[in-house]
Amino acid sequence: GSSAATQPGGGELLSGEETAFWTFVAWVELLLPSDFYAPPDMIGLQREVHVLQLLARAQLPALFAEHVLCEKDALAILSLVAFKWLPSCFVNQLPLTTLLACYDQLVLRYPPAELLVSARPSAGRGGGGGHLQLAIALVAQCLPDLS
Repeated sequence: GSSAATQPGGGELLSGEETAFWTFVAWVELLLPSDFYAPPDMIGLQREVHVLQLLARAQLPALFAEHVLCEKDALAILSLVAFKWLPSCFVNQLPLTTLLACYDQLVLRYPPAELLVSARPSAGRGGGGGHLQLAIALVAQCLPDLS
């Protein structure tokens, strides 16, 4: 049979999907630490989870209030969601329209030029932590359900 690329208009769709894929790959490479997926321990992911916990302590003190969760439970919940959300960059974790809106906000807040300037591969860090701020915002939305 014929592929989508050989059908009228199909080449543009395939090209658009390919462009979107490679744009996403480049964005992830700039956003996440260089050792994020490094085997065997994914030390970059572990570091990002720890930073997320520190951010949550600073930005979401209500999460750690005694009437909501004890600190141990709050840190455990953050770890669980982080290990689910961060490696996939929230793909299949949010409805597609919500995910795309979040990506738009991340790109607007951390435009590619800014990512390129702030990304320092030698330091092993990604560019800016927008993905962690997105995680903080999602947890903040859930706070009323936790109390």
